[in-house]
Amino acid sequence: MSLTTPTTKEISDNIIAQLESSLNQTIPLLPKSFMRVLAKALAGVFVMLYKYGGFMFLQMFVSSASAKETTVNGKTLVPLVEWGRLIGVGDPVAATNAELIVDITVEVQSGSLPSGTQLLNAANGVTYIMIGSVLLSAATVQATVRAASDQVGAGGAGAPGNLDPGAVLSLANPLANVARDAVVASQTVTGANAESTEAYRQRVVDRFQKRPQGGALADYELWGEEAAGIVNVYPYTSDCPGQVDVYSEATVASSGSPDGIPTAAQMQAMMMHAAREVR
Repeated sequence: MSLTTPTTKEISDNIIAQLESSLNQTIPLLPKSFMRVLAKALAGVFVMLYKYGGFMFLQMFVSSASAKETTVNGKTLVPLVEWGRLIGVGDPVAATNAELIVDITVEVQSGSLPSGTQLLNAANGVTYIMIGSVLLSAATVQATVRAASDQVGAGGAGAPGNLDPGAVLSLANPLANVARDAVVASQTVTGANAESTEAYRQRVVDRFQKRPQGGALADYELWGEEAAGIVNVYPYTSDCPGQVDVYSEATVASSGSPDGIPTAAQMQAMMMHAAREVR
């Protein structure tokens, strides 16, 4: 059986036919006749009910649940996210801001760099801010910076904030006692784009199909995919008793690898998710 929403004209014609049958007379053909205007008005109401009922029916299944905010009787929710919360997946993974460690050349070993100092990368147009103050007590000091803003208004979140070691960040405003350019030494947090709707939908489906079992192979797949930028996890029984070998795949945008090889920060995030669940 196919549930097809009838058109307004089909419903209107049906109402007219029923009225003619009940009244045992022909309804005037004039488009502004009372009965025909009434039929059109009622048809509009019925079409709305058909569409609303069809929409509600689709929310019963994860594969067709809407990922947009829906307000019913004053309550706003996202049907797909409600399914995710119900099964224990939680909300979609939000975009993350990249965090880097940079080497700063000190010209005069005196004073400190204040927290919030801004640095800019000319290649990606992302502005980074320094997390915590740094004493200028050596020829080269290290500071942690976080992507904070970008040219598209995303607040620096996402893959564009990632930089390879050796990339150059320049102070937005020259400061005394230090060189203007700083060099990226390493990346501690991988910037990843927000989880796509279809990736989240697949995670919810996977959780329904592979319920947590206290450390089974399927659990490692579910835990690993909670890390930002990780799209697939492949667990295997290790040759060493009591161990599990896990191979993972990251998005190209978040890892920078065309082969989907995760960054060290992403691997660390996956291990933290697994350790949290095991405890």
